[in-house]
Amino acid sequence: MVACIDAALAAQNAALAAESMDLGICYIGGIRNNLPEVSAILNIPHRVIPLFALVVGYPKNRSDKKPRLPLSNIYHENGYQEDKQEFIGQLEGYNETISSYYELRTKGKRKDTWTGQMAGMLGKKSRLYMKDYVEKQGLKKH
Repeated sequence: MVACIDAALAAQNAALAAESMDLGICYIGGIRNNLPEVSAILNIPHRVIPLFALVVGYPKNRSDKKPRLPLSNIYHENGYQEDKQEFIGQLEGYNETISSYYELRTKGKRKDTWTGQMAGMLGKKSRLYMKDYVEKQGLKKH
């Protein structure tokens, strides 16, 4: 857990540094869809697991930043604050925002909602090989 958190923090610092130099960044979490193949291509040693890729470079085109969930949905002080009705209202508002963003960015080819994406993603099993892969990499505690 500590190693995963440290890797994420290091990547975030690298992303901030890159963006401060007017470089673009993109995290690629999809590498976890086939870690054995990624590990073979990158010659990943035993006891190492690729968590994500971080692409850094000069963007050919600068697109608008993707709208994010309202800060009040993800940032809490001195305890988790949740008013269920307010939370639902914020999600409905965000669904409209992200749907409009997708529609504009794809010229009408896409208009899905964030909650629809999450329901679809969480409603199916994926990356079922992950436990076996982690154990084969030598990270199973005895």
